This record gives sequence, structure tokens and C-alpha cells, in this order.
Amino acid sequence: MSGLGREYSRHSFEQSKDSETLARDLSGILARRLNAAQNPRVEADAVVEELKLLGHLLFSWDEDEDWQVWGDDYTRPRPQRLIVELRYTQSVNAPLRTLRLVPWPEAVPPPACQRCGVPMMPSSFRVRGLGHGHVASRPVDVELFLGEQDKRTITVGQRSSGYQVAAFWCVRCNALWIPDTARGGWTG
Repeated sequence: MSGLGREYSRHSFEQSKDSETLARDLSGILARRLNAAQNPRVEADAVVEELKLLGHLLFSWDEDEDWQVWGDDYTRPRPQRLIVELRYTQSVNAPLRTLRLVPWPEAVPPPACQRCGVPMMPSSFRVRGLGHGHVASRPVDVELFLGEQDKRTITVGQRSSGYQVAAFWCVRCNALWIPDTARGGWTG
């Protein structure tokens, strides 16, 4: 394991006139390190810690047994976001390890309320059926109708069960709107 130099710090990326080349060079270094490592998973964890020490505010976006994806804090976006994708499969045809510095997608304005037209706030619709916790509790099906054609069934009995879907809240109308993915439009 060799440490990464200061030329790969977050400050260097932000001040560089050619951050794409810097990201490509760092991606090559990471690929060589993971390929040469006896335990690529441990090496991947070490790489992420080194990047954090160099000022990259990385958060785990996703992972599995043979890959990890790390990225910048989406709650405090900077002009460019760093995405580190580390793959360490044993296959010879394994995808290349990548590190990209790309712009954040442009913010999408919140949708307008279907009744009053005021921009809504992201929210969610949650239903939780509490089970009795007793082995003799019979299962009960709970049907949820979201719109005319979207129906969900959860079963409650010995165990609790729940359902959650993304929604939007209108503060003026005091209404909750759920995007209708089956037909398009909204259910409120």
C-alpha cells in the first residue's frame, strides 16, 4: 500500500484547470492498487480513508461484496461532485475501477400542488400495521388503495408490517399528493 500524494487532495481538484485528467490519473492509481492487493476489500477501505484524509468528504452511496460506490455529500453540494466506484471482482473481465469528477445535476423545482399551484415539499406516505407478537396471532391482510388502479396488500399478524411511498406535501392545502406511476399524474 502506498499513500496518495497531496496532488490528489480536494483542494487540488477544485483548483485544477484540468480536473478530468487529475481524476483519470487517480483512477489509474486506484486500479493498480486494487489489482495488486492481496485483499482488495481491505485496500478499497484504505483508499477511501486516504481520500478522506486528503479533504474529500466521501459518503457511502452503495456497496456489495465486490464493489463500493462513494460520493460527495449531497446535502451540501459543491460545484463538482466526486464519485469513486471501486470494483474488485476476481473476474479477468471485471469493470475498470473509476473515479469521476462531474457536475451535480441541476436542481429540479418541486412540483406544484394539483389544487392551488403552490410548490410542494417532498414527503412520504407511510402505513404501519402493528402485529400482536403472539405466535397464535392470525395473519390479516390490509389492502391499501393508492389511486384507482394502484393497490398494495400488507399482511399483519404475529409480526408488524408496513408500506412507504414517496409523496409531496402542500402546506397551503394541507394535502398529501402521491405520484401515480401506473397512469401518470397524481393521487391526493
